[in-house]
Amino acid sequence: MLPPPRTMLAPAALVLTAAAAGAQPAMTNSRYVFLFHEQCATCHGVNSPVPQAASLDALRSFSPERVYEALSTGSMAVNAADLSDEEKQGLATYLTGTPFGSAADRSAEAMPNACSAGAIPDARLARAHWNGSNGATGARFQSAEDAGLTADDVPGLTLRWSFGLPDSGGMRAQPVVVGGRVFLGSDNGFVYALDARSGCVHWSFDAGTPVVSAVSVGTVPGTERDAVYFGDWTAHVQAVDAESGQPLWRVRADDHPMAKITGSPVLEPGGRRLYVPVGSWEEGASLSNGQYECCTSQGAVVALDTATGAEIWKTYTIPERPRPVRENWLGVQQYGPAGAGVWSAPVLDLERRAVYVGTANGYINVPDGDSSDAVIAFDLDTGARLWSTQLLAGDQNCGVIGMSDEEASLECPGYESGPNDDVSGSPILVTLPDGRDVLVAGQESSRITALDPDDGGAVLWVAQAQDAAGSPQGAGMGPASDGTLYYRPVALPDGTGGLAALRPGTGERVWYATHPRPTDCPDPEASTCSSGVFGAATVIPGVVFAGGRDGMLRAYSTRDGEVLWEYDTLRAFDTANGVAARGGSIGGHGPAVVGGMLFIGSGYAVLDSVAGNVLLAFGID
Repeated sequence: MLPPPRTMLAPAALVLTAAAAGAQPAMTNSRYVFLFHEQCATCHGVNSPVPQAASLDALRSFSPERVYEALSTGSMAVNAADLSDEEKQGLATYLTGTPFGSAADRSAEAMPNACSAGAIPDARLARAHWNGSNGATGARFQSAEDAGLTADDVPGLTLRWSFGLPDSGGMRAQPVVVGGRVFLGSDNGFVYALDARSGCVHWSFDAGTPVVSAVSVGTVPGTERDAVYFGDWTAHVQAVDAESGQPLWRVRADDHPMAKITGSPVLEPGGRRLYVPVGSWEEGASLSNGQYECCTSQGAVVALDTATGAEIWKTYTIPERPRPVRENWLGVQQYGPAGAGVWSAPVLDLERRAVYVGTANGYINVPDGDSSDAVIAFDLDTGARLWSTQLLAGDQNCGVIGMSDEEASLECPGYESGPNDDVSGSPILVTLPDGRDVLVAGQESSRITALDPDDGGAVLWVAQAQDAAGSPQGAGMGPASDGTLYYRPVALPDGTGGLAALRPGTGERVWYATHPRPTDCPDPEASTCSSGVFGAATVIPGVVFAGGRDGMLRAYSTRDGEVLWEYDTLRAFDTANGVAARGGSIGGHGPAVVGGMLFIGSGYAVLDSVAGNVLLAFGID
């Protein structure tokens, strides 16, 4: 029997009201420093073992209400269960440096750049689209017709407009462009619809919790209504009307209290089913709380009916459900197998009626059916597991993150910590010149593996994007392919980075564009002093775009990796909506190139990167 979910505290609206109305805590700053390092620094400090956790820089950008809500009823409630309400309030004000009641209005109604009623979208932008996290093909490739840009045009790209996200600690969601509108989720809990040409705002929708994945837009079957579908940090999936932002339905994809959706749900052609990836942050729940009964969450894929949100099927990435396996050093029951979360968008293979996902590490060192750090295929219609190919065995943390080697050896005799080499970014199905298909998957270490989808995921070749070994938590997250080459962003622990191009049929590296460590950093020793290419790549004929941890957005020639254009986003911007905004690191998501324009968010605030809160739109004069 699984342990019951930990009881939450009061509803968020009530505790926030009480906190805002009450006096500010009288605790000293030294106490807050101690609390942060005791309760939070393992995940939110430098060299975090939980790469999805917001950096300290990002936390400073939040309102105290948001931090307090996370500690009281949100994703950090388990970790903060032993803190008093006064301590939670004090920690929130210490981290943000602002008092309760100072949060900015995040809604479109508070912005001065509302689109005029009946505004007609730009025809060129309305004809093309970038839908979901991986674009139209799943390979982050945009055709010349839909891109509206050529290699000769790219050096002429200039900034057209920018949009600031209020009360945001980082830009984490992929911008989506459909029907002349830009749809953008935010860690501030809102989804926005903007005009792609001007940046004016059509509407905002309050999801109530961060939305860090790309949305998917499609016509609701049997209607003429378009809907915007997205997942959130509480593992809910929501649908709202694309024209007005009014809610249509809301369901929970997984009822585990630590479940999260960070990968984009994907619509099947025809729009009747939505395929949703599920991960969790339970791995972090036990880092500062030895009393936590870890771990019972598992990655999953869920198929939903787009008209109603009804579940069609749900399959966990691990064949066996969690069971009691041992007690920890405090005598607290531990469970497994667990983990193997799906952090990126599923890939649909209509010919083979399969859906492919990449998984992350395990949460406890018990057999997991070779499901962690793996590529798994499920039947598109039934959810039945077709095959699984594990790319790294034994990558399980055993619940010993934060322990010394001596402590870990006592807790788990013979245990050796894995490199946390998740499958980063979605696998890409590439059709070779001879007509064969290969499924190419990259890991955080920049190791790349090609699998045969016609032979149960058999390994065809293994290659490395660069000569040096990559950082387990520093490699680029999103590959791209134009069918001729496979492009892999790279970020290395020595502060250098680059972009590799390999042949998908053989793994042969054709070129590698490298960037030296920056020389103008305020702190040359800081982990943020890095030129690592940390954002997803996007490719159009002749050009591949990618952004880095240093905030630099670059365009490379697909022929030899020559840099054709670059733009430094690490600065302040005057925004169309009047919100104070700065750029920061570019990571996670990548550019959307549509109708002669390029859209990119700057300020990816995880892994101690530089926080920011701006969406940038470039075009050709």
